[in-house]
Amino acid sequence: MSAGLGALVDHPAHETSQKIALEHGVDMSAHRARQINMDILKWADLILVMENGHKQEIIRKYPWTEGKVFRYGDSVQVDIPDPYRRPESAFVLAWNFISKLTPYWVKKIKESEGQA
Repeated sequence: MSAGLGALVDHPAHETSQKIALEHGVDMSAHRARQINMDILKWADLILVMENGHKQEIIRKYPWTEGKVFRYGDSVQVDIPDPYRRPESAFVLAWNFISKLTPYWVKKIKESEGQA
């Protein structure tokens, strides 16, 4: 599930995001943006954000989420900068960060499911 702090609600993913994802075999054409809300936060066991500022804002607004909000780049201590309104190279950089960091989160999730 995906949601944002400043989402353009019901808008599709940015055309550059869709293009880069499709080049890597991911079809994002059905994606529509939505705003983070209490129902989503309660439903989620794990909340991954791109930037530390996002993490801090969620915890500030919803203190009970502390302990389940993590920055996607925590394992290497990096933010994944938002490419919105930036050149295609910024979208490629974001894709590269996400694709390199995803195995870490897949492993963490599998480990946590094994302990349940």
